[in-house]
Amino acid sequence: MSSINVKLKNIGGLKSLDTKLNVGKLNVVKGTSSSGKSSLMRGLHLGIVGTVPHQNMYIDEINALHLNDKNSDQALLHRGASEGTVEVDSETTQFKTTIPRNGQVKSNSSNPKGLFTTMLSSLPQTQIHQRVFNPSSENPNDFKWVVDDFSDAGKYQDWHDVLNRVEQELTQIRTKFSSWKSSLSTAGQQRQQIEDALQTLRAQIAEKAQQAGAEAGELGKKISTLENSVGAKEKQFKEADANFRESEAKNKFQMERLKSAQSQENLAKKRLMDAEDLLEEGVIEPDISKLDEEIASLEREVNIAMGAEPDDDDKELLAIHKSQADKIQPPALLKVLDRISKKFGDSSKLLDLKTKLNSVKKQKQTIVNDYLDRRRRYGMAEQQAAAARSELSSARQTISDAKNSMAEAGGIGTKEKDDLARYKREYEAAKKELDDLYAKRNATGGVSAEDTKKEAELMNKLSSIENTTTFEVRFTSLGMLASQSMKLSSSDAESLLNTPDDAKPNISLVNTHLDKSSSEIRSLIHANLTSGILNSIIATSEWTREEADRQRQETRRVFNDVGTNLFNRMKFSKINGLQLDSNYEIKITWDTGETTGLTGAGGERTVIAATLLIAMRKAYTPELPVMMFDGVLENLDDGPREELMKFLDEYASNEDVAIIVSLLDEKYDTPKVN
Repeated sequence: MSSINVKLKNIGGLKSLDTKLNVGKLNVVKGTSSSGKSSLMRGLHLGIVGTVPHQNMYIDEINALHLNDKNSDQALLHRGASEGTVEVDSETTQFKTTIPRNGQVKSNSSNPKGLFTTMLSSLPQTQIHQRVFNPSSENPNDFKWVVDDFSDAGKYQDWHDVLNRVEQELTQIRTKFSSWKSSLSTAGQQRQQIEDALQTLRAQIAEKAQQAGAEAGELGKKISTLENSVGAKEKQFKEADANFRESEAKNKFQMERLKSAQSQENLAKKRLMDAEDLLEEGVIEPDISKLDEEIASLEREVNIAMGAEPDDDDKELLAIHKSQADKIQPPALLKVLDRISKKFGDSSKLLDLKTKLNSVKKQKQTIVNDYLDRRRRYGMAEQQAAAARSELSSARQTISDAKNSMAEAGGIGTKEKDDLARYKREYEAAKKELDDLYAKRNATGGVSAEDTKKEAELMNKLSSIENTTTFEVRFTSLGMLASQSMKLSSSDAESLLNTPDDAKPNISLVNTHLDKSSSEIRSLIHANLTSGILNSIIATSEWTREEADRQRQETRRVFNDVGTNLFNRMKFSKINGLQLDSNYEIKITWDTGETTGLTGAGGERTVIAATLLIAMRKAYTPELPVMMFDGVLENLDDGPREELMKFLDEYASNEDVAIIVSLLDEKYDTPKVN
């Protein structure tokens, strides 16, 4: 049988303790209410957990359990000690954690999830105990936090929610794009039909003009000749205009790709340099001892300035003194009164002292937060360096592609702009001349009102036909403004909006930015639109959904297996099973066959909380060698308590884990481990 050696120094109510825990056994810690049982278990908890990331979910639990507390009545650091230490040694692990009076907790390990999976405590309350004994009034059965907060399911779900909305809008945009392309293909046919009809009508008008007389006939010939010229110039101008706008859109799109890729290149370079620098430099813990000393000094001054609450006798004495202030009073009395007054502080100094104290605390917190962030980044530096190299390679490839595409498309220079302007002037001049001839013809009566009307209708139809060769794209799901719309050529739009059936999910993008918020994810996708991110959007959206569900289901499976098996072996309990349903709400099956949500008396809730702790350790931290139950078995009657302890002993043996429970025993003034 292996063992775990635990050495505590200046932890809680214990100046020193050296004890042994047996792995594969139930270890019972006995003692009086003030013997240090909780100090032993909280110290062991700190030793195993070590340092944790500076994230709310961890920091909140640290604060709730007073694991970094040095001053309050529940402080983990022994009163008056400059430093407390915890050493945990086993065949597989060696943890050493130090909690100094000044500075942050130091440890050779970091097991943040162990905060929630290694101990069940009623005072102070661990999260599981709080969720079971003081559940939310809105939905006491909601235990989705078990799978979303501690696995990465919630993060993958955030990605899926954003990607799914983009995917839905992409489908709508692709439908519009298909309709637009269809309109372009039919526009040519429609234009030709109208031009043929217009040509036929004008031939008829010219023939009628010939019949109307020499003057009308001559005017008809001029009009006919000029119509052919105007038609040719119009076609030349519109083709040049369409080509210009298409080239302009192509170059703008490639320029956006280029800018985006260059920005990505710069960011990747910086991330790579930062990661490499961090790996080279390491992380040095800042010396904040002077700040801690200043805080301690200011706290003492604040306490003095706050003073004490005067009792009734003091209040009466001071009131009499105040009422007799204009009279001569004995020096001895004044000395006593002065001493009494000083006990009650100095309100004039209090506000200034509190302001200084808050300022120094804020300064310290800024330094600590920066250090914790740097330490967190150091732990991820190798992975970030590899991701940055990959991003750098991809960005450089996009830069090369964009430059080549712009070279192939040809630039839009002064010549192209001048040619387009010339074609426009020539067309407009010829069109004006033709309109003048039409007006003269109409004035001479060389054409009927009916023919004039038909001609006008055909010309209006011709001008209304879609002539653009660019398609506008804007994703409102990404928060794009109208001014941020992209005008794309047909080929560029096809490339941007393409979603191949065999596209692979962009796993690297998601995992590299897994911790980003929803708004940050939207900004990231927007910034990468021109880099082909939409090509894999469907595959990536589906993968994030599957990954979130996989993590939830795997965790749920472990929970449900544990919940069913445990209660099958707890013959003393009225509960037959505990599971999370498909909505991740807790369901309890009773020996009557009834299924309920979270319910039951204190004893049953203790068993439920214990089962949840076992399940969470199994799901998230099976490598940690201990589980602790501090101050919770007192909720059970003697019989059920003995049965639960027998079960825990059996479970400890099967899982090769040291299980520790605390029990009140007035025979021991210091904690005794049996």
